[in-house]
Amino acid sequence: MPDPTPLPETKFHFEAIAELEAPMKKIIESMGDSLPQYDLILGEDASGRIPTLVFSEFLKRVKGKRVPTYFYSPGHKRGALKRRYVLQEYFGRILAREHPTKPLIVTDYISSGRTMRWTLDAMKQIGMKPDVVAMARYGNYDKLNDRAKVWSGGRKEPSVYDAQSFKGVYQVGDPNTPIASVGQGMLPRLQDINRGREDAKLLADRLYEWWSERQSSN
Repeated sequence: MPDPTPLPETKFHFEAIAELEAPMKKIIESMGDSLPQYDLILGEDASGRIPTLVFSEFLKRVKGKRVPTYFYSPGHKRGALKRRYVLQEYFGRILAREHPTKPLIVTDYISSGRTMRWTLDAMKQIGMKPDVVAMARYGNYDKLNDRAKVWSGGRKEPSVYDAQSFKGVYQVGDPNTPIASVGQGMLPRLQDINRGREDAKLLADRLYEWWSERQSSN
């Protein structure tokens, strides 16, 4: 593994993204040697989009190649059964295209675990058994533990959950359908979206540099 080049001092545009560094380090440390096995990333929209982009960029550096990354909306408790069938069809198309051996779901936080359970159940029906990383996790989630291995960064809800401008998508009313945050009744935020992507890559660089140093010292 080549030694990482020391990074210049670069500031984040958004503090909400910078705040993800601590929980992500905790997650990566907990995952240990299992990191290289993941060959597909599934990000939960909308507030899980930035953590997903960070993790995708980080794994790209770890593996030395791009990891296919997709996004999905888990839906709401209303119409949960119908939504599960929609997810099965969507995940089935991804499975046929990518043929993953070990998928990884990335989300911002898990509360009751209800929506994650039906996501995992939908994936189980088509033969996919992913692991899950969440920036934060709290509540009673015993029924989730028997479905997947879950790593979390703590119990504090990340600020990225409430942030809107840099994610590129948002949800109004029925959360089954994420809406683009540019040109949908909101002020154009293309600059913020681009800066958010820059921050995601910066954080991935910082995480990789930290991870590489740890690998070298072990």
